[in-house]
Amino acid sequence: MKALLFIEKKDGSPIGASLELFSAAAAIGAEATPVCVDVKEGVLDEDAVTEALAAKAKDGFDVVLLAATTLGKLVAPRVGARCGGASVNDVIAIKADGDAVCVTRPVFGGTALENLKIEVKPVVLSVRGGSYEAPESAPEAEAIAGDADVKTKILE
Repeated sequence: MKALLFIEKKDGSPIGASLELFSAAAAIGAEATPVCVDVKEGVLDEDAVTEALAAKAKDGFDVVLLAATTLGKLVAPRVGARCGGASVNDVIAIKADGDAVCVTRPVFGGTALENLKIEVKPVVLSVRGGSYEAPESAPEAEAIAGDADVKTKILE
């Protein structure tokens, strides 16, 4: 199984929730490929990230993992739709079941847990921070270009 990991950065450094994705990929025995997105105008927006990740995910990845940040929750369903796969947000546990991926996520404001078995590829998951341990050290993420046109830009 191959997993694409989106490493979200803040001020040039990976955020902790993104580093936890390495442990999430290991939980399903997946070979992890970490990537980050470089954008042309310095604004990391969901359009640029979506286009870059969707293009990369079509290279034979079974799973795409993102941190369940605001950006991750916006991008995950878009990537899933563009790749013809499935998407689940706020995952707290992942395991492999043959070729399928089983996930657990909280529902009803956290009063219940939902277990899902996903057999569609690729499956795009946003993983809640604190669900997995961040590794002591992680490999450097490959930078992929986010060439989508920026549709909005905050000036002030």
